[in-house]
Amino acid sequence: MASFQKVKIEPFDTFVDYSKRFRKIFGVESEKAFDLFNQTVSIKEIGKLNDFVRGHMLEKTYVENPIKELIEYYENLTSSHEAMQKAKNQLEVLKPLMAESESYENVKEKLNHLNKVFPIIPAYFAQHKIGLLEKAIAEKQQEQSQLSRDLSKKRLDLEGLRQKKQDLTAAIENDETGRKIKELEQEIKFLDSQIANHRQAAEKYDKIVEGIGFPTYSDLDTFNSSIIQARETQKGVDVQLEELTAQRDDKKTYAKQVKDSWTELNQELQSLRQRKNQIPADNLRIREKILKYLGIAEEEIPFVGELLKVKDGERQKWEGAIEKLLHNFGLQLLVPEKYYHQFTRYVDHTNLRGRVVYQKVDNKNLDLVSKNLDDNSLFYKLEIKSDTKYNVWLANELSQYYGNYLCCQDLELLEQQNYALTINGLIKKGNRHEKDDRHSSNENKRRYILGWDNSKRIKDCEAELNERKAELSRVEKAIQDIETQQKERNRHKNLLEKLLEFNDFSAIDWKPDASKKQTLVEQKQELEENCDRLEELKRKLADVSTHIQNNEAAKSVAERNIGILDRDIEHYQKQSVECEKRSSLSTSQEMQTYTPDIEESFSNQIPSLDNIDTWETRVKESYQGRISDANNKLNSLRNSIEKKMMSYKGGYPAETANVDASVEFIPEFKGMLEKIERDDLPTQEQRFKKLLDEKINSAIYNFKDTLEEWESDIKDNIYDLNQSLKMIEYTPFTYIQVQCEPNGENQIKEFKNLLKKGLCYADVGVERTSEADEASFKKIKELIDRLQSDEKWTARVTDVRNWLNFSVSVKNKTDDTEKEYHSDSSGKSGGQKAKLAYTILASAIAYQFGLVQDKTKSESFRLVVIDEAFSKSDEANARYAMNLFKQLNLQLLVVTPKDKIPVVEHYVGAAYYVENSIEENDSKVYNMSLDKQPLGQIASN
Repeated sequence: MASFQKVKIEPFDTFVDYSKRFRKIFGVESEKAFDLFNQTVSIKEIGKLNDFVRGHMLEKTYVENPIKELIEYYENLTSSHEAMQKAKNQLEVLKPLMAESESYENVKEKLNHLNKVFPIIPAYFAQHKIGLLEKAIAEKQQEQSQLSRDLSKKRLDLEGLRQKKQDLTAAIENDETGRKIKELEQEIKFLDSQIANHRQAAEKYDKIVEGIGFPTYSDLDTFNSSIIQARETQKGVDVQLEELTAQRDDKKTYAKQVKDSWTELNQELQSLRQRKNQIPADNLRIREKILKYLGIAEEEIPFVGELLKVKDGERQKWEGAIEKLLHNFGLQLLVPEKYYHQFTRYVDHTNLRGRVVYQKVDNKNLDLVSKNLDDNSLFYKLEIKSDTKYNVWLANELSQYYGNYLCCQDLELLEQQNYALTINGLIKKGNRHEKDDRHSSNENKRRYILGWDNSKRIKDCEAELNERKAELSRVEKAIQDIETQQKERNRHKNLLEKLLEFNDFSAIDWKPDASKKQTLVEQKQELEENCDRLEELKRKLADVSTHIQNNEAAKSVAERNIGILDRDIEHYQKQSVECEKRSSLSTSQEMQTYTPDIEESFSNQIPSLDNIDTWETRVKESYQGRISDANNKLNSLRNSIEKKMMSYKGGYPAETANVDASVEFIPEFKGMLEKIERDDLPTQEQRFKKLLDEKINSAIYNFKDTLEEWESDIKDNIYDLNQSLKMIEYTPFTYIQVQCEPNGENQIKEFKNLLKKGLCYADVGVERTSEADEASFKKIKELIDRLQSDEKWTARVTDVRNWLNFSVSVKNKTDDTEKEYHSDSSGKSGGQKAKLAYTILASAIAYQFGLVQDKTKSESFRLVVIDEAFSKSDEANARYAMNLFKQLNLQLLVVTPKDKIPVVEHYVGAAYYVENSIEENDSKVYNMSLDKQPLGQIASN
């Protein structure tokens, strides 16, 4: 290192550092100058000016670092955006959850209030009823006092009338004729009673025998004959009734069986019409209950039976046997792994009121397992539903567990197998044999579960339902006929039993007493016609008896009313005592607190004693209904809330690890919402906006400004170059200008448009909202995605050289008007092409070395090496080129044959001669002095 310092040698760790130092020492501003210096360029290569200018005159713009920085800022922005979106998504779930939770708390509070009011209702009505009862008791007691006074007066009146009647009766009885008449009246009265009783019995007898068809009341012999006949007939009727009862009971039992079968079949038909499968309704109910709670689609968790069926060509022979074998397997549910945890948790915690069997299924990366099976294997008689995602899993299960079952059409083959089944349903598994014939043929078909099309099952059910309906109608008609016969026989039996109750003819024989009565009446009339005084006494006695009867009736009414009032008062007093007990069950504070709630139910109506119990019942029923509705709503809200909680826990397990999906954790979920609204979301929104404003937006602005600055630099440099070219004579009357215009290419336009759109709030007047921020993010994402997805596109559109199109304009010196326009050198003569090429090449070299006229740096590197200089150019063009290089202040190293020395000798400051040996292994360079003789003379010597 010390030796390096002595000779002033600078060491460098990298070529980049070395290159920068070298260019600084030699005054070379552009790294592209060395790239151009190291290139070999032929004038024949100048075809399209765009390609040449971009490739040889302009430096490539390196945007890897700005893009990398932009992507890093974007990734941070995306991370912030995801966190912000997560918070917003959480709010979208938590806000409805909290709204329902608030409703839940309101309903819960309302329910608590109703439950507090409800026990007060009996006490309230009891207290209110006590007042009504006290008023009613007072009214009844007042009425009772008045009736008691009236009753006392009636009793005094009756005592006088009875004494008067007693005196009149004694006067009549003391009369001999009167006494005789009195005896006759008593005997006639007795006979009237006897005749009435016997006549009533006779009428009853006649009605009975008419219903049976026996003779009516006439004489003793006829009566005795009817009784004997009735006893004989009764025995036959009892036998007939027993037979009819047995027939009816048998028919009713059969009818119930037919009706139950019809009902079951009809329910099955209704269920089948609502679906395509043949799974039993109870199994479907259990699945529906689970999936409804968990919010999972039915097709996600199918029954095995929905995905399998016996092939159409095998159904006639083998469907029954295969259905029996696969019955339990077909009722199993298939639960994907992603639902397994929540499915199992719900099943374990819930009384399903039925049986469920399910398989945990992992379909990921599952391959079909091939297995050599017999042609008669059960596996080949089954078809798996083609569009199910469980296709491979089912095929493997069937192959592994049922593929060894052979379908045998004879018992000899079955006996030789370990696993087999016959057409008749005999199933062999090792040494175990099983055949289940507990169900009829139709019942067996109704137990079929396999398949995804139940149209045939529906037709069979409809046909069987029609048969059941016709059979039920026939049986019900037969029962109706039997019951009609029973009614007739029972009526006959009842009449016979009533007839046999008459065991004595004298009980209905009223004619002898009627004859005797007639005789006594005639005697009484004869005595009465001969006694006037007696008649007057009887008239007075009749008047007094009438008064007594009327007063007795009035007294009875009064006594009855007083008794009723006594009962009413006693009843009211008992009710009052009971109301006192009921009223004491609630405190006065409770009564005062909840009375307004109860009285709202009256709708401005005042209950009376007659309807207060009805009002109490009505108010109780109203509160029970409101409590029931509140409970139902509370349960509904609880289920909905807990379902949302379960969904939220599934979406955000880390945040909810310490809470359960239960209403008891509403405060915790509310705390999560408040934390997100207070801290998380504002923090993420602030960070997002800050990154958007201070990082990504600034990065895009800087990126855009950098690119546009590079574009501006190119235009400025071209302008400076054109200033030099304007001073160079292209022809005696023209000069050349390099022109640049915006590139209208779609890819460039697209990139510039994406840059512009990516700038947040670039448009004046755009309101700063979260929606505007989101829109800006999407535009930025569009830009970054485009840059990352297509490297070729990115390289092209971020290379600023491609933003401009270049051409050459030949202009008149006199008025600067354009004479010629060139985008390439096609269509020109060789000399014209060479001249144009010299001009463009020299311009490119001068541009890269940073040379403009009148600004040449004395200590700068601006070397150009020309090999075989102008070997194919005429002398005029060659001299034009040399003069051009001189005007552009280039340092020239010309390697030329001797015949071209006259062209360059006036421009040469130093000359060297190079020669090689014949063997071409010994090259030598000679320094030639130009002080003593010119270069042309030296060359000729």
